[in-house]
Amino acid sequence: MDLPRRLPALLALLALLAWAAARGFASAELDEIRTGLRAAGRADRDSAEAAARARARLDPAGVAALWPDLDLRGRCALVRAIAGAGTRHAAAVSHRWLAATEPELYAALLTGLVEGGAAALFATLPEETPPARRSAIEEIRLRWRTEEELAARKATHGPTGHYAGQYSKVKELGPGAIPFLFDILTDSDRPIPGEAGAGRYEPIHPDMARFESTELRHMVANSFAQVVDRQDAATMVRLTQIWDTYWRAYEHDASRVFEHEELAPALSFSLYDLGLVDPAQRYIEELERRLRSRSPRAWNAVRWDLGYAYIRIGRLDEGERMYQMILDDPWIESRSLAAYNLACNFSMRGMQESDPDRADYFRRRAVTYLDLAVRRYQYVDWPWMEEDRDLDFIRQEPGYKALLALLQKRFPDRRRAEVSKDRNKILNPPPGEERAEEPK
Repeated sequence: MDLPRRLPALLALLALLAWAAARGFASAELDEIRTGLRAAGRADRDSAEAAARARARLDPAGVAALWPDLDLRGRCALVRAIAGAGTRHAAAVSHRWLAATEPELYAALLTGLVEGGAAALFATLPEETPPARRSAIEEIRLRWRTEEELAARKATHGPTGHYAGQYSKVKELGPGAIPFLFDILTDSDRPIPGEAGAGRYEPIHPDMARFESTELRHMVANSFAQVVDRQDAATMVRLTQIWDTYWRAYEHDASRVFEHEELAPALSFSLYDLGLVDPAQRYIEELERRLRSRSPRAWNAVRWDLGYAYIRIGRLDEGERMYQMILDDPWIESRSLAAYNLACNFSMRGMQESDPDRADYFRRRAVTYLDLAVRRYQYVDWPWMEEDRDLDFIRQEPGYKALLALLQKRFPDRRRAEVSKDRNKILNPPPGEERAEEPK
């Protein structure tokens, strides 16, 4: 037997047999997917759709060949699976349904493209894509990019309504992001993508899962002024109407405390930044009324809000008085924010001071209170400390830089677990790290 001469033929035969076996296996797998997509049971259909998505990563055209054998429900599942396979090749195959007349198929395609991630959603659209549908996909892409930027700003140690870099990054999004910021702010959604339809806002970027249910709205309410032109009358009117809805929410529905107690104040300060002072003034008047009418036991909660509100609109002496009352109360467990906000207060007063000696006095006071917040009262939110514009006046001070370096060293990951576990390190600083003296 002349094996060397026959080896190429044998290898070719083996390759042909392997191809035939693979084709047979693929055919059997497609038959199974076809059967599953036709099934009445939801579990069988879900399993078949997952298998179709996995197969589409390897052979999207082969999976698409199942189309003639399916009813509308099965075809929707097929389109969604191919679009959601997460590859540009599969997305390109799914684009054949961009002109589908059935709204269910079109919604399935959009949902699949979102589920497929950036590779699917940003795959190049064919030139013949209908203009209206091209525009719709561009809107979804903008929504994806908007949420991607917002997700990148989230502090990793819990919801605060403020996030590292949020103002500058929201500003970078530009006016084009306003429609989606409004969607977030009003907790509304567009009919696409997804099966739920209009209603509760459902983020589409996967990293948005890190946000808790309400904090995304709080973040947008805090920073909306970064992308709005105060000369845009229509947008200003709409923002004011949303604020009014939030402000009245609690009077009509006690379950909507978040809108009344959190979103209304945050949005009132955004409007204040845009030159509309009435919402912030009404909020302060309401807090002042509560302070007069409530018992001493409930005063501290109002003082927190009132101190922040006073400082936020520049009534710095009054803000200092409120926070100093909190700091002087030994029964309040968490006084870190009071000390931190006093640091912000004195920093802003220094910015506004024309007398160099007075400015230097306020600078020293700001650093002292910030030191007190960190070393004595365990303030740890250094990402926000870096972003907080109120502290710009002391940013170059050695005391500020030392405190920032201390927190960055002790809490490099800024995780809740790290913060909780390492609080004792601040209570017992290493030798040479003196604690701040309580200001008199």
